[in-house]
Amino acid sequence: MTGFCVTFEDVAMYFSWEECCLLDEVQIHLYLDVMLENSAVVCMLGDTGSSPGLGRSHMLQSN
Repeated sequence: MTGFCVTFEDVAMYFSWEECCLLDEVQIHLYLDVMLENSAVVCMLGDTGSSPGLGRSHMLQSN
């Protein structure tokens, strides 16, 4: 099996402000849980790049 690099940005999902406003509370919590799990897996795989913070303020992509 050949190794390859994975960064947080490869697995991250961002929402615009308009998209975020359409999510209900359960969907927001699911999103945050998945992003935290993705971050942990990428760290475990050895990503040495900087991963963004995963608080609610980072849920939206800056436009």
